[in-house]
Amino acid sequence: MTADDRGDGSARTAEQLRTALHQGLDDVTPSPALAGILRRSQETTRSRVPRRAWVPVLGGALAAAALVATVVTVGGRGGPDHGNEPAVTTAPLRPLTVYVVDATGTRYGPAGHLFPEQVRAADTGNLGLDAVNALLSTVPDDPDYLNEWATVHGTQGGDLALKTPVTVNSVREGDGVITVDFSGPLDNPFPAAAFDWTFDPAAFAQQVVWTVQAALHSDAPVEMTMNGSPVHTVLFADVTQPVGKDPAALAPIQIQAPVQGATVSSPVSVSGQGRGFEGTINWRVLHDGKVVKQGNTTGGAFEQLAPFSFDVPLPSGDYTVECFEYSADNGNVINLDSKDFTVR
Repeated sequence: MTADDRGDGSARTAEQLRTALHQGLDDVTPSPALAGILRRSQETTRSRVPRRAWVPVLGGALAAAALVATVVTVGGRGGPDHGNEPAVTTAPLRPLTVYVVDATGTRYGPAGHLFPEQVRAADTGNLGLDAVNALLSTVPDDPDYLNEWATVHGTQGGDLALKTPVTVNSVREGDGVITVDFSGPLDNPFPAAAFDWTFDPAAFAQQVVWTVQAALHSDAPVEMTMNGSPVHTVLFADVTQPVGKDPAALAPIQIQAPVQGATVSSPVSVSGQGRGFEGTINWRVLHDGKVVKQGNTTGGAFEQLAPFSFDVPLPSGDYTVECFEYSADNGNVINLDSKDFTVR
């Protein structure tokens, strides 16, 4: 065989490979990507256990949930080089604060105070809408807390069927008012159900007010509507619209770190915000129900909340930290907040 024959053979082989490759690609049909993308973006459903006796019949114990959002753009750049394959991008996440309700009603104080929960929520460019959507999707980590908005939205389930899930249509601020428009029944989203709450259900409207005002950095009162129409009842409670922020709704003492269920190293850094009698925040750490460390630190006083923090050296194990104040009237423990954590 001559060199020319070898050259002609190589050329023929290359041409055959190109033809086979094009034929193979022509027979390939891309499978639809959207369903798989959405399926992967869904939150893992948490198992539920019965709530404590002091919480109404709706509930289940609250479990952690993360908010994940995926944006799919179909139709790429097109053209002979890029085709029309779907271009997939994941929506960025932003930190937001949502407010949940203390539902314990223990001997340390009444239920119904609001506690801030830090979440990461989808960033659509509309801060107010993102915040309300986060509120509708947040199931608190701490079993002492309740978020009824996640129940009526269908995020955390419930023991009663919903008439229609409550969702948010829009959030806009103008003329000195923040308008939050919902769909779904805002009065009582459950068919023929009556409730005997251990706290004033007006706290649910306060959750929306504190959450959306924090997101928008605004003190404007909040008008809640349903499909554009005014309402006078918001989740079981009669309200006067627009609803202003009630400073008394906020919990007097709030532990922000460690978060519920965290695994941390020693010394354990505990921080939060609060106010106490004579500006004192008391604390104690329990192991197997017994106090192993205790002390106090400085916080706010009267109606003014202020940051507090302290460090505790602890050996490996499971613990509970409690922060509280002593009543000026009788010396009893009041306004207690707690978090369970593990030292590795």
